[in-house]
Amino acid sequence: MPLLLNAQTSVKGIVTEQNSGNKPIPGVQLKALGTTPELTDNAGLFQLLFTAKKPGDRIIVSEISKKGYEVVNKDVVNNWIITDNINDKTKIVMCPEGLIAQNTLKYYDISLSGLTKGYESRIKSLQEQKDKAEIDAKTYAEQAKALAEQFDNQQKQLEELSEKFARENFDDCSAIHKQAFDAFKNGNIEEAIRILESVNSEIEIAKAKKQQNKAENIISEGKEMLAQSEEIIRQNISKLMFQADLYVTSFRFPEAEQCYEAAVKADTTYFEGVFAFAKYFYENVKLEKSIIWHKKALALVTNDFNKSDVFYNLGVLMKNMQQFDSAETNFNKSIQIRRKLAESDPNVYNPLLANSLSGIADCQYVKGNFDESEMSLTEALNIYRRLDIIDPDVKDEIARLLSSLVDLMYKSDQLDKAKQYLTEAEKLYSELVSINYIEKKSHFAWVPCWALAGIQTKLGKLKEAEVNYNTSLNLFRKLAEKNPLLYNYKIATVLYELAGIQLLMKQLDKAEINALESVEMHKQIIRSQPWADINLVQSMIILYQIQCYERQFDKSEENFKEVINILKEHDKINPHESDYEIANIYSNFSAINYEMYQYEKGEKYSEEAINMYIVLAQSKPVYKYRLAECYSSSSFYEVQSKNFELAETMARKSLETDSTYIWGNSNLALAMLFNGKYEKAKNIYMSLKDKTIPGEKTKKFREAFLEDIEEMEKAGVTHPDVSKIKVLLK
Repeated sequence: MPLLLNAQTSVKGIVTEQNSGNKPIPGVQLKALGTTPELTDNAGLFQLLFTAKKPGDRIIVSEISKKGYEVVNKDVVNNWIITDNINDKTKIVMCPEGLIAQNTLKYYDISLSGLTKGYESRIKSLQEQKDKAEIDAKTYAEQAKALAEQFDNQQKQLEELSEKFARENFDDCSAIHKQAFDAFKNGNIEEAIRILESVNSEIEIAKAKKQQNKAENIISEGKEMLAQSEEIIRQNISKLMFQADLYVTSFRFPEAEQCYEAAVKADTTYFEGVFAFAKYFYENVKLEKSIIWHKKALALVTNDFNKSDVFYNLGVLMKNMQQFDSAETNFNKSIQIRRKLAESDPNVYNPLLANSLSGIADCQYVKGNFDESEMSLTEALNIYRRLDIIDPDVKDEIARLLSSLVDLMYKSDQLDKAKQYLTEAEKLYSELVSINYIEKKSHFAWVPCWALAGIQTKLGKLKEAEVNYNTSLNLFRKLAEKNPLLYNYKIATVLYELAGIQLLMKQLDKAEINALESVEMHKQIIRSQPWADINLVQSMIILYQIQCYERQFDKSEENFKEVINILKEHDKINPHESDYEIANIYSNFSAINYEMYQYEKGEKYSEEAINMYIVLAQSKPVYKYRLAECYSSSSFYEVQSKNFELAETMARKSLETDSTYIWGNSNLALAMLFNGKYEKAKNIYMSLKDKTIPGEKTKKFREAFLEDIEEMEKAGVTHPDVSKIKVLLK
């Protein structure tokens, strides 16, 4: 027995209640791999004995539980390493069950309010500078866009930041830190910042370091002085990190950066501080700096859990910088580590592994490696399928992965699979809507019924999509009462998506009302968020389509020209960025005019589109397909306008541009048929009629050819040879 005891490794600890003055929690059950279950005593203390572990090994926890409580500092538990100091005590913090979720929502609202107020103040200041001619319009637009990106990125991080606040334990913090957090909890961020600013942490850290150096030279009194100075440094680093977070929620990024930098300088070996600084740069779109600090964090990593996080973040950074090979390398490193970790603790690490797989799938998709991308996404999907699918968060994640697979299946022409994934995603989102998951997630601006509406639109279930768009619209209107800056933008987006499906359903009156409201809202929004002009463009495209179909041609053309002007103004800041969008809009408006028998205008705008596509295709061959498509479309409409020679010329140009664009042959045959070139038309029709249309399961070209001929006859375009071709095709 003595020999056995000597071989054991002892790990001591204490369980306390969050923000209670270190009140111990007795009767907490702890279970870990390689040791017997343990209950905390009346002082909250516990001791785990391991026979097969040594210092440096990780403790794999299977359970820490007490009825009515949940673990607060999960990062400590998930990253629990045995130290070589037998007197070390691991502190586990718990709180009443549900309190973290409750406080996360509360702190989210407080943080969002502060962030919005800070953003509006900065935009107002920028507008004043422009009005006083201190900056020109271009500088204003560039700086406003940068501020908008900061606001958008930071708003996306608020849920994570709010949960971080909810998991803060102030029992070991300085008095000033606690006092500031009390002000924050009451919604007074400015007062919290004032309290934190009243203490200069850099001076306090400098004093403590001086004392620390002095302590190292005094052997008898040194230990106490050393411990005291280390505690002061630790508390001030913690206070600086909290101060930085509050600056961020107030849109005061330079001050936040100073605090992070001071915290990192205070202890250059402090991984959490360096990692937080790296993430701060990412959230504020300073990607090069973020990469530098992530690499510094990597040099400080002492465990695989944090290492996998750093590699994952580097993957995300490289992907956003379009350095897809480097991104893939880092995602791969993250995947390798997380696979290994998941072997010992699948519940904790498998979801993280799925995130890495989803990230690498994006890179593989962009690089055109569709098979690899599908394998990565499918593995991520299967990981989530093995989890408890009753959990709404798991359903939500599965639905998102299914949506990614849908896009991939469409791209790789696997339409049956795409529909299968769409149907499953629709079912999951329907379930989330039915259990009021919408109410939970609405606080964080994620609404399942909005996603469901988009999926139902792709499935052609337009009536159901209309219902779900209206549901999400009503929710956003309610949320906009509290925060118009954030939610008016979402309302405007939902409105033009709703108008789009109402246009498809020929509900023109409803569609016009929603499109007009979307346009007006976007015009209001771009006064404070200039980047929203692209969404204004989308709204106006829907609007001019509706007005065309209502035969309000003057109004439609007026809106069309405004769209083009907006994009051309956009190009003054970012030259040629909108060229492809402008070409598409010319092509779109051309087709609408042709369909409304406005042939002269259709021809005019088609020519504009073709000229732009020609230039685009010279620098990027990928646009040749779009140019061929535009030639072919013009050919079809020129047949409809009885301009057969031009129609034939356009079809031939389509084939010269891209010989793989099969509809060029179709429209060439159509042009020649109505132009009296029966034998030549017949040869094309006969060579294609029994082939299946790409992307269609059973539909043959003969059906499409007959539909085109029927459409021409409805438009009054006829020829004696048509009846002979019809017989052959039927």
